[in-house]
Amino acid sequence: MNLSVEEAAPGIIDIVNENRFGALRRIAVQRGLDPGDFALVAFGGAGPLHGNYLSKLSGAFPCISSPTPGVLSALGFLHSDIKNEFSQTMIRPLDKIDPKKFGEIFSAPGTSATDGRTLTKERNYPKGDPHDQLSSDELKRKFAVLAEGILDDSQRETVFQSVNDLENVAEIGDLMKLPVK
Repeated sequence: MNLSVEEAAPGIIDIVNENRFGALRRIAVQRGLDPGDFALVAFGGAGPLHGNYLSKLSGAFPCISSPTPGVLSALGFLHSDIKNEFSQTMIRPLDKIDPKKFGEIFSAPGTSATDGRTLTKERNYPKGDPHDQLSSDELKRKFAVLAEGILDDSQRETVFQSVNDLENVAEIGDLMKLPVK
């Protein structure tokens, strides 16, 4: 196509926006909803980049973007269940599958990840309900479980307080000054 990166970029963004719009429309139609009856909330790292375009295409007005859109993704992460899903591919005609080998794959005492780790321990993480907001104490307990072995007590408290105080962050550059080691 002989396009420079700068010439190709708007086309790539248009394709991404059209794919996102297709997903938005499909979900709305499945639920019997008209996106034009709602405001569009653009969150996540690239949400505001695509939000206005999707708002225009779908008729959703207004398009609301947070000054810190990634925080909503982080909060959603804390409210969601954590899962590690693994799969094992075995490409064989059915009559060529060795039942012993097939059984070994599924009875192995651990699951191997692509980065070489073998996961053998199952952890039950605290679960949240997106319809029932967690209290500050519940959120703090859930964060402590998630950060176990990654952050010490002092670091966990610093991160937790920093996230709770995000409404006091005046400029995005202030986030880089948070006292996290």
